[in-house]
Amino acid sequence: MQPAPLTLAGATSIGQLAALLARARVVLGVDSGPLHLAVSQGTPSLHLFGPSDARRFGAWGDPRRHQVLQAELWCRPCGVFAACPRQLAPPECMQRISVAQVLAAMQELGQEVSGG
Repeated sequence: MQPAPLTLAGATSIGQLAALLARARVVLGVDSGPLHLAVSQGTPSLHLFGPSDARRFGAWGDPRRHQVLQAELWCRPCGVFAACPRQLAPPECMQRISVAQVLAAMQELGQEVSGG
């Protein structure tokens, strides 16, 4: 039996969140403050970019430890987060990032971290 997931959303200070992220093996997320905080702590990270511009807001540092996944679409980056300007729900820019791509990138990051 697996333990129940622990949700700490809204329950930590920035300092506590930084400490948690520093202890993580790998962090997966969309373009957000907590994901950038993980990078600042040196934690390997996988960034999913949809409407935002990874060239402008993507991870910095060693690209082997901080990777970006994004769909190559003519309409992105549009910069519109509230609703897809093409009126697609869910937005195609996020739908085109497959689970298989995410799993492969996470496995690659895990191997990079463990030296395998």
